Amino acid sequence: MAPSYYATPHLTPANGGKYRSNMIAVTINGGISIEPLSWLVQQNQTAATQLHCYEIIWVKSGSGTMIADLADWDLSAHTVHILKPGQFRKLILDEYCDGFCIHVTREFMEQHEMHGMEQFLRANPVISVTGELLADTEEILLKLRREYMMHTTVRQPILKRFFELFLLYLAEQPVSESVTATVSAEQMLAEKFLQAVRAEFRTRKMVADYAAILWVTPGHLNRTVKHVTGFPASYHIQQQIILEAKRKARYSEMSMKEIAYDLGFEDASHFSKFFRNNSGVNFTDFRRQVLKDQHVCQEAMV
Repeated sequence: MAPSYYATPHLTPANGGKYRSNMIAVTINGGISIEPLSWLVQQNQTAATQLHCYEIIWVKSGSGTMIADLADWDLSAHTVHILKPGQFRKLILDEYCDGFCIHVTREFMEQHEMHGMEQFLRANPVISVTGELLADTEEILLKLRREYMMHTTVRQPILKRFFELFLLYLAEQPVSESVTATVSAEQMLAEKFLQAVRAEFRTRKMVADYAAILWVTPGHLNRTVKHVTGFPASYHIQQQIILEAKRKARYSEMSMKEIAYDLGFEDASHFSKFFRNNSGVNFTDFRRQVLKDQHVCQEAMV
């Protein structure tokens, strides 16, 4: 059986697995899949989910709402929404919403050396598809879907070609910057660092930890990351921890102590100070505001 690229939540003995939203699992054979949006609804795949792959939602018609981490996005016709590994998302689609949902793993991108394309995915969360490219984009997705459903042993190179062509069409949109054909060594190192942070932040919290696994000195890693992203390496480690803490504050019923333990902090007071210093708000106040906002949204929907 192929591995699941949606994660089940990281459970601790203390929380007993209590989550407000059901966590779901989708299996991706070969590293890429494409399904109609109607399939997501039928299979209850619209619930709050933490992604372990890229999710690309192409809305052909209709509308809906997407909650991505701590932000709400309106889904409208002729738009593409790109979600990254590690994000929490929930979809609310109206009955007329039509389109496709593509899942693609980092392993698939790396296997086919699509480094520039992955950089494009990370840089463009929302893209509007207009003009003549609208029909061309739909045609490519239909071909991608047809090839995906063939289940042949030689389909991988074809799937890669159609997926790459789909991204190239998206990159032609005037609101997006074209993907460069080459990626510098500095960009490659920075991206490897960011990927490592997303995967290892619970156990590795020092720049030196990442320098060791990337076979560079801490000083070189810090200079490179700051040159490429504008922020030092330590900033990205801290913000990844804060992002995950905010996700759990919104989507789980875990206490602050349980969240601290889940994120690799042995002392809840140390976590509380870390959260306040790096987010500018007290954890308890943040969760209180999140719960208040959710209550207001629920009342508005009644």
